Amino acid sequence: MIIVAQSIYLPEPYEGFWNIRLLSNKLIEDGYRFLQSGEYQEAYEAFKEASYRVWDRKDQFAASLGVAITAYYLNKPDERASYLKKAYDLASDLEDSSFVAMWEAYILYRNGDHDGAFATVSPYAKAVGEYNPVMLGLIYLSVNQPDSVVKYVRAVNAETMYIVGYAAYLIGNYNKAIRMFRMCTETSENSFIFPYAIYMLGESYRAKGDIKTAAATMEKLAYIYTGAEITERAIFAAACLYDSLGQLNKADSLLNILISWYWPRGRFGAVVRFKKAEILVKIASKIPWNTSKRYALINRAIAILDSIKNVPDDLADDVVYLKAKSYYRMWDHYDAEKMFEYGVTNYPNSEHHKEFLFGAGRSAFYRGNYRKTIIYMSKLLNDSAYSFSASYYIGAALYREDGNASKAMQYLNYALLSPSKRYIALAAKEIGDIYLTGGKIDSALTYYQLALKSKGLTETDMDDVIYNIEYIRYLKGEYKDIVEFADKFSDNYPNNPNTLPLILNAFKSNSLTQQTALKLLRKAVHISPLDSITFQIFHLSIGHLNGPSVEPILDTLLLMAMSKDKNISIQTLMGIADLYEKFGLHFGAIKTYRYALSKAAKGKNSGLEVYIRYLLASNYLKFNDYLSSTAQFDTAFSIIMEMDTLPYYFLDFMEKYVDASLGAGDTVKVRKISEIALRVMNSSDRLNFIGFLNSRGIDILAPKEENTQSAENPPASGSR
Repeated sequence: MIIVAQSIYLPEPYEGFWNIRLLSNKLIEDGYRFLQSGEYQEAYEAFKEASYRVWDRKDQFAASLGVAITAYYLNKPDERASYLKKAYDLASDLEDSSFVAMWEAYILYRNGDHDGAFATVSPYAKAVGEYNPVMLGLIYLSVNQPDSVVKYVRAVNAETMYIVGYAAYLIGNYNKAIRMFRMCTETSENSFIFPYAIYMLGESYRAKGDIKTAAATMEKLAYIYTGAEITERAIFAAACLYDSLGQLNKADSLLNILISWYWPRGRFGAVVRFKKAEILVKIASKIPWNTSKRYALINRAIAILDSIKNVPDDLADDVVYLKAKSYYRMWDHYDAEKMFEYGVTNYPNSEHHKEFLFGAGRSAFYRGNYRKTIIYMSKLLNDSAYSFSASYYIGAALYREDGNASKAMQYLNYALLSPSKRYIALAAKEIGDIYLTGGKIDSALTYYQLALKSKGLTETDMDDVIYNIEYIRYLKGEYKDIVEFADKFSDNYPNNPNTLPLILNAFKSNSLTQQTALKLLRKAVHISPLDSITFQIFHLSIGHLNGPSVEPILDTLLLMAMSKDKNISIQTLMGIADLYEKFGLHFGAIKTYRYALSKAAKGKNSGLEVYIRYLLASNYLKFNDYLSSTAQFDTAFSIIMEMDTLPYYFLDFMEKYVDASLGAGDTVKVRKISEIALRVMNSSDRLNFIGFLNSRGIDILAPKEENTQSAENPPASGSR
């Protein structure tokens, strides 16, 4: 989106051109002196008096022209015209006549009569060009004769270089334009015309097709603050050019400068912010799906679009369309569908109307709203740009809606004729899925192979097609059972998202041997160690594998988890510890619980910390490490006593706490903690705990009811 300056700068045609000669009359000399200083009334009076008193023809000419000039500034049109005519009549040579013509042309040009100015100056063009080449060039431009500018105007200063360059640009002589604008920038660095010359130099490079140089040229103005509007236009144009070159970060950086340094307002400000949002979405589109950075960029883009106040009418549909696309690219089909539908309803004449229809239909498809998909896509069937893609979505929607394969096939087979590899692939995959579901595996295989051959599948689609092809081979008996299928498939396609579920199914098979189970378990950990399916596979392997064979694999799993220290969740660590316990590997469980505890102790979840200490202490107890066990129970017990509710496992906690304390030989502590625990337990747990203490040879009476809770209102289980 390049915005050429809406009103390109042109120099002022007036240069104070009057013919100061050696004049004998003091009144005329005074008149020209007053004219030079802008004292027009005084000049007028001096020239007027001289016109009555001088007799020399040259003096009369000078006085008449002076009256005409000052009459122009004093807004006396009749007198101006009368004395200009008199000056023409008194002109004694071509030089005098051209001087009068130059002034008349200037006046006509300033009054907007460009044709009149051109007619006046044409007979004296050569002489006028000597006096005022700027004005001559401007008059030629005003009557759309840029070729005459290039031909007749002498490039003697920055203004004339600029005018000739601009005229050359208009007639497509970009090399000459570039030459003139370069010269202009070299001689006008401190003048008002400089940023315009830079801008037009960049514009000339762009028109010539040298986009890289054009962008670099316009970018210069980003770092030379001029305060001119053209600077903002140049920065924006540079950003657009870098966008077209695919240098999105460069474009984004320039837009940041434009927004933060210049605060563009009005329509231009809206366009700049829209472009900023568009660039962010493009950058995000190059980042993989389901990443926080991608979502953050797109959310920023949406926020920028929402921040545009008083969106211009001609930009409103663009804003809605970009916002709809942004939601879609976050895979937010609900908001995307609403925004596309808003575009359909509110902008029926928009250039994006068909895109609104297609976007609404596609978003509805991925939301499972197949009826809407069919409605929207049907409106595009007769459009050559959308007929094939619309046919695919209609066919797929029809099959998903009511399972009518024959009706869906009509549309899908038409989509196979698409010139787009993408829609050939999608249609072929969809037909393959229909045949596979219907048990026609040979036909399904043919279309899956066509989908691969078309090279139009996304990575996710390709993974599904590859899996289905191998699944058909399994159905055809090329693998002896699902275990062999899982083993070979995981070897060939370890990164396929269907691999882990396939290994999981293999573990449910009766034909799984200990050797194969160990092999597949290692593969699962290698493919995705912390995936929930991998944990399910571990649990299913309990019946097939023993602790010593699994221990190295679990150790690897723990190391991988610890390598993701900042991102690993305590729940994942607890899951690993639980696996160690399930396989009887209590030392591994202790290692894992200790690591989980180091993370939990930094948080504010006292309930979680207590639970981890309880599990850690329980595992120490299994090794008869009574001191380590009681240390964890001690800390956990003190935390529990500060909590509002007791943990649901409090009875088991206390029984193990007592055993650990007894093992450490501290019977005094046993009595003390038991008395405290009995006071806070509910009635049922209290009776069970007393029975447990008796079994350990500890005789403690239950506390009286009034010390805890009245018999009429027994505490709820787990409450204090």
